[in-house]
Amino acid sequence: MLKSLYNRRVRYAKILAGALFTLWGAATVVFFLLRAIPGDPAAALAGERADPALIERIRRRWDLDRPLPTQYLAYLKNLASFDLGESIASSRPVTMEIAERLAATAELAGTALAIAILAGIPLGILAGTRRGTLLDAAAGAVSITGVSVPIFVTGYALILIKVLGGIPFLAFAGRRSEMSEAVFTTPFFFLESFLTLDAARLGETAAHLALPALTLAAVPLAAVAKLTRSGVAEILDQPYILAARARGIPPARLLFLHVFRNVAVGVWTALGLQAGYLLGGAVLTETVFAWPGLGTLFYQAVTARDYPVVQGMVLLSCGVFLMIHVTVDALHPRIDPRLRPL
Repeated sequence: MLKSLYNRRVRYAKILAGALFTLWGAATVVFFLLRAIPGDPAAALAGERADPALIERIRRRWDLDRPLPTQYLAYLKNLASFDLGESIASSRPVTMEIAERLAATAELAGTALAIAILAGIPLGILAGTRRGTLLDAAAGAVSITGVSVPIFVTGYALILIKVLGGIPFLAFAGRRSEMSEAVFTTPFFFLESFLTLDAARLGETAAHLALPALTLAAVPLAAVAKLTRSGVAEILDQPYILAARARGIPPARLLFLHVFRNVAVGVWTALGLQAGYLLGGAVLTETVFAWPGLGTLFYQAVTARDYPVVQGMVLLSCGVFLMIHVTVDALHPRIDPRLRPL
């Protein structure tokens, strides 16, 4: 008992040390990479025809005139106290800039992941149980298309379908209409409308969320469907499944209790990885649909050479990915008893 507790603590300590090392590595790489890219944040902030004296004052204001090693050490010192600094473009704390847009991206990513789960898993199961049929071929085509086509192409294609198809109730810009008089008490517009059963607000938020969520869900949906299909097809050929069929176990029980339960570990892992990648996909999706989230903030920060915001966004992405990875790894034994320690 004590040995098991000790081993568990050692394992958690290794995970924590690895996470801290990864965050430090990401912070270091992005710090020096940003400053190696041509361009001056002070000149970008001052404008094209700004007075050189003004540019120099801006550089001194943000310590850009100091030697690079000195800037790096100051950056690490601030990180140690959980200070991401201030945005060069807005002079506001980076944490505030991120916090104001976090809900928009969380709602978009959460909806996209829900679509991937609710559509990808059933599609994979249907294709896996009907191998060689037209449905299997169609599911394969959907999976290949979803993985292969870039996100921004998918987004523009959906906008084109909306415009040419004359679908007036769908919107393709922002989270809400500019003339909207709806009042929200939380930054989660769609979730609040759904929980309060407000039909007017729900219709408005859903109309703005539909196209971006479908665009962002394309890749994870395709990956989950493909993995589920291959897993189901492989399990169905196992001897114990054939024996279970011979014993007369109902097909539905056989599928969900014996087949999908064995596929669930791989699907759970894929969902974890795809959830981590959603933040990267949100950059292109939010840019295409003018969605006011973290992706748009990251794009604007890169174009404006806003070093603190870009650095904060990269650290946030790494932190989210690490948290998802640790959570998936911790839940594996609960899904598959074979992975539990003896």
